[in-house]
Amino acid sequence: MADLKQANREPNEAMDIVGLLEINKDTRHITNSPLLRLPAELRKSIFLYATTADGGKVCVRDPGKDPVALFLPQVCRQLLAETETMCYANNTFCFLLDDKLADMSRWVAQRSAAQKLAIRQLEETMYSSDILPTPQNEKLGISRFDKSMTEEMRELCPNIEAVHVKLVSEIWPYTGW
Repeated sequence: MADLKQANREPNEAMDIVGLLEINKDTRHITNSPLLRLPAELRKSIFLYATTADGGKVCVRDPGKDPVALFLPQVCRQLLAETETMCYANNTFCFLLDDKLADMSRWVAQRSAAQKLAIRQLEETMYSSDILPTPQNEKLGISRFDKSMTEEMRELCPNIEAVHVKLVSEIWPYTGW
């Protein structure tokens, strides 16, 4: 009886206990899955199509939520290995919020190390009032086009290639000058 209790306490070699979930390391799903039986090149094309947004741009409206419902990596370890970073490497992430730099930083901080390394392009949409020399901007010391923004993004995403800044003028007249 003691041997049975001891055997139940020790994890089985085929099982890996992660938190409360048991993940089966059995590889039969690879041979049984029509998708995973496809050649790697064809799977890569399918995954690229599935993980690239229309126009290659993904808009982040809430930095606390992932804008891309990308569940492929959660299907199995094989798909995790093949698709975890694809979405981040193949899309430009646009930020449409008020405090864009802080929101970008918060969103990037929630990504895994591999995902951060895969991020290539970010886009910030700015209004002309964000960069015009208004008394409020001067009082706050706002200079949005400075080197610190580039340096901060480089720290957060070491392989970043571009931070696009999209300038939009307001459609209502500003009479504060």
